[in-house]
Amino acid sequence: MPTSQRQAVARHGKFLTPCRVLAVAVFVICTAAVTLEVSYYVASRGADAGRPRAARMQAMEFLKALRLYLTDMGRLPDQGAGLSALVLRPADSCDSAKWRGPYVRHVPYDPWGFPYNYRYQVVPDVRVWISSVGPDGVAGTSDDVVVESDVLHVPRQEQRTKSQADARAGVANRK
Repeated sequence: MPTSQRQAVARHGKFLTPCRVLAVAVFVICTAAVTLEVSYYVASRGADAGRPRAARMQAMEFLKALRLYLTDMGRLPDQGAGLSALVLRPADSCDSAKWRGPYVRHVPYDPWGFPYNYRYQVVPDVRVWISSVGPDGVAGTSDDVVVESDVLHVPRQEQRTKSQADARAGVANRK
């Protein structure tokens, strides 16, 4: 046995043979692979859990933009034009003069890569639905994300704040 090998045996107690080095390398690689797989699974599961919330938040942004559009134009976009009416100026010269958009920078796809659906009704009251077909890509299933709103509705918190301000003004006028 050469001197360097004897020194290695004396230092480590055992001599590292190529088989042992290979076994240690395989162990380290397998451990790293399992760790990466577990972390990828946890990260992807967390990303999937946030997608419905992201779709709801985007739909709420569309509703805000639709309220502005309704204020400016006096009507909602046609269902044929869809949400792209929030970005593109109307071709009609009467509507084009009223349009103050774009109301959103662009109309993105939902978190699963599908277009958002837009529909509304006017009778008996104005209601708007913005929906995403969800991960399966099929409308009308349980994983769909649907946001419904009365576009003209003022949220209660704003009404309460306004009432409180009126009450305070009345108190101030009495003094």
